[in-house]
Amino acid sequence: MTTENYSGNYSFTDSPSGNYENDWRINRLISNQPFDFSDVAGGYIQFMAKWDIEEGYDWLQVIAYTDNFNNQIPLIGNLMSGGSGNGVQSSGQFGYDGQSDWVEDKVLFNQLAGEEQVWFEFIISSDGYVNGDGFYLDDLRLFTYSYPDQVLGDMNNDNVIDVLDIVQLVNAILGGDISQDLLFSGDMNSDGNLNVQDIVILVNIILGNID
Repeated sequence: MTTENYSGNYSFTDSPSGNYENDWRINRLISNQPFDFSDVAGGYIQFMAKWDIEEGYDWLQVIAYTDNFNNQIPLIGNLMSGGSGNGVQSSGQFGYDGQSDWVEDKVLFNQLAGEEQVWFEFIISSDGYVNGDGFYLDDLRLFTYSYPDQVLGDMNNDNVIDVLDIVQLVNAILGGDISQDLLFSGDMNSDGNLNVQDIVILVNIILGNID
């Protein structure tokens, strides 16, 4: 904990007395109790953060654990960078590095829908060279939503996935006013956004190229 904060009196940080250490693998903030998402269709973690982490080598990741910590799932935030493959950064994963003042970010976890026990972890990792002030976390909140009657890809809720859903998805993307309902129905790749990638996936489903 530190008195350097975005709001209130305190925030969480990895190194309140200075820079984070080299060769760190164990400095983490983890949820004390698991979350039950058995009746959840999706959700996201929202928070304010700032960071100073060696770019391209060190990073902070957000990890979800299921199956009593036997299954580790790296999550993706909107402001995260892709792993460089250098230092502690793994290619194909995502994390926070570089520098940023206080900003709001969201980390989606739609892939955890239906899980009965989920733990979340913020963990900073570093190599043996350059370090920085680390990661500050404030105003941490978790949101979930349940749409038991909606089907992924059924944009107009007519219980049929066809070309009309493609039109609805295109209109939602071009219009820019995307409700939570539309996001749930149209986010085909669960990246938290509606874009051309979702259109491509939906087209391939209708053509029978994807089950």
